Amino acid sequence: MDTLLFMNAMLSTNYRLELTDICCRMITTDGIEVTLDERIWMQKLCDANPSARSIRDGILNAPIR
Repeated sequence: MDTLLFMNAMLSTNYRLELTDICCRMITTDGIEVTLDERIWMQKLCDANPSARSIRDGILNAPIR
């Protein structure tokens, strides 16, 4: 993943899709594992961008049905 500019409030489509992909892979047991580099990227993005944090929290804190 390239060097990222995190300070914009809105996420680009690519960042949003990448973040969603990582979160979905974190909550499933039958998919591709999430790498440490991906987890670090996600954490840095969410630390700096409230929109990313909201997406992550919405996916990872959603009730399991």
